[in-house]
Amino acid sequence: YSLGFRYVGAGEPNLQAPFFSLYSRAENLDRQTGFSFSTLHYGGGYSARDMAEALDSTDDETLSQYFKEVRRLQGPDKKVLIRINSGLNDRNELSPSYMLGIVPGNSREAFGDNVRSIVTRIESIWILNGWDIDELYFLIVVSHDVSGDMQLEEYRSEAEQLASDLPRTASVNLASVASAYTIFQNNWYVSPNDFNHLSVEGYEKISTRELDAIISCI
Repeated sequence: YSLGFRYVGAGEPNLQAPFFSLYSRAENLDRQTGFSFSTLHYGGGYSARDMAEALDSTDDETLSQYFKEVRRLQGPDKKVLIRINSGLNDRNELSPSYMLGIVPGNSREAFGDNVRSIVTRIESIWILNGWDIDELYFLIVVSHDVSGDMQLEEYRSEAEQLASDLPRTASVNLASVASAYTIFQNNWYVSPNDFNHLSVEGYEKISTRELDAIISCI
């Protein structure tokens, strides 16, 4: 079922300012095992470079507090998976890559440099806090398939190379789990003319296939 989380109940008076909150958490108290999911960065139209810059611009204390809460309710065998999902918006990136200044900014090499910057920044928070680096994993997933888009293919090749080069890092090729033809035939694009976005069913189906691909490799 769809879930909604709010600070006041339905039909109750609206929350009155001033109000300050660091974080919120929704927990299923009936479950003793499972997983939790947190959003670290989200925004329409953003590229991997934007993510890298946002993380680098966020102070150590803020990121430490965020990941402290991510880790807090886990058992002694902590495992944190950072899923880096980008690609479609990287095709339009005009700025040089964030870490090494690679141009053009939408090239495969620039994309790889931006993703490396994200990984490096998050790993630095683990090192700063003295947390076990072996509990930290990364999953690089380039956006869903769009027929004939060679830039996305280049990014996928770079993601696979990064997964090979970086420790505790993997990649899922979404074009392999759901081709553009499959998406089109199943009406998983949000419309026949918009291939950059998926329908709700499309996101659900492709994410399930992504998860199945990961589980099959464990």
